[in-house]
Amino acid sequence: MISIFSALLGLTAVVMLFRRNKPAFVAGIFVLFSLTYRIVDVAYLDLFGPVYAIELERYVGGGTATPIFVVSCLCFILPLWLICRPNKMLASVTGPIPDEGYYDSLRQGALVGCTIALIIVYGDMLRRGVIPLFVGMDRLEYNLISGIFHRGLYELNFLFSGILGVFTTLARLQGQRYDLRFVALFLALLAYWALTGNRASAFVVSLCYFALPFAAVLAMEATGRLEAMKPRDAWSALASRRVIVPVALIATLGMLIGLLINSYYDVRNYSDPLYQITQRVFVQPVQFWAATWSDLDFTEDLLPSSDVWQQVIFNPLNPNSNTTIQYLMMRELGIFRAMELIALGQQYAGGYPEIFFDLFGAWVSLPMLALFGIVTVSTLRVATVSLAKGKVLSSIMAIYIYFGFTLAYIGGMLNFLLAATFALKVFGLMLALWWEGAILSRSARSQRLKSFGTAGGPRLPPSSLVKG
Repeated sequence: MISIFSALLGLTAVVMLFRRNKPAFVAGIFVLFSLTYRIVDVAYLDLFGPVYAIELERYVGGGTATPIFVVSCLCFILPLWLICRPNKMLASVTGPIPDEGYYDSLRQGALVGCTIALIIVYGDMLRRGVIPLFVGMDRLEYNLISGIFHRGLYELNFLFSGILGVFTTLARLQGQRYDLRFVALFLALLAYWALTGNRASAFVVSLCYFALPFAAVLAMEATGRLEAMKPRDAWSALASRRVIVPVALIATLGMLIGLLINSYYDVRNYSDPLYQITQRVFVQPVQFWAATWSDLDFTEDLLPSSDVWQQVIFNPLNPNSNTTIQYLMMRELGIFRAMELIALGQQYAGGYPEIFFDLFGAWVSLPMLALFGIVTVSTLRVATVSLAKGKVLSSIMAIYIYFGFTLAYIGGMLNFLLAATFALKVFGLMLALWWEGAILSRSARSQRLKSFGTAGGPRLPPSSLVKG
């Protein structure tokens, strides 16, 4: 009963966030999606467990793992709700972004660059003469024969989708209509992921990061800083957000279900596809948490574990990948079996919040989860506010950094914080904020001088200025 009540509490918090603070919901939808379906998964294991986990080769579940998991989810949801309140976020924003030449240059550069990138990956796929969707090839198989362009786009899918979302909304934030050219490029990107044998993950990343910049539009409209867009004709009414969003969600859901069925029934040809789908959807995302919870003791596991810190942070097996999953796989499967699977490129799902409990102990982990949630949401706020202020490059850099934090929620990854590249990204964000701030300040001063010259009364002739 307590697991059902806890799951309903967590799901209610997500629904209330959507109803009361849509900008925050849209901004954090990538993490919210992951946490929401895993709340359902943990409750499923509690209610119907113990369930055999084929990856761990053991039974998991059947306990009360849901309540603390929901508390861990609230450590992100509540900061998101409070820190990303529209009036607080946009306190220093007065109105739409001015129409400057700076934005035209960025827009044209992004349009050309993104178009060229898609042409390259499509051309490379056609050059190889293999379209995975039509020949029953899985994305993992295609990755083995694809080129550097496909792999690069796959790794940076979140950033590419975020850039398309930023420039789709930029025109809207200037008081105009959405730039449908970037929407067309985004649809071409989704089609590419379908053709190259991808299932849910690539589409979830693309959709969530494309949607993220729309949070700035929703916040501006909610606070009256941007006039709501009114349909000009019947076609505009059909293309409005109230119509197109539900239709897009239904179409996306249908597409994902179709790709999932195609992958498990046709491409991978499992003997019992339904059982494999059940494992993938309900068991594998939370199997590590269920295993951690069964061994966790709130009366003994009080202090951080030095052994875990060694394996995850200081002396991991492979510091160039997700060391959290490496540790969890070694803990559950043994070092030799884990090393064998890692060498084959297999990485299990899970990691959050179990890695916090393993690193910090049963009680210290809770404030650390809250602190991590505050830092994550603060980065997300920078991305949203920067875009609303017209700092486009700063917003893109903040999205880049935010993705690193989301890896902890999606896969428990924490070693990204120690990477030199992460420090460079933070420096890049600070540099972009300073540079764009200087550009916009100079532009604002120029506009004020022009306004003073045209509406501020008579001006002295140049000769009088010289004489004076």
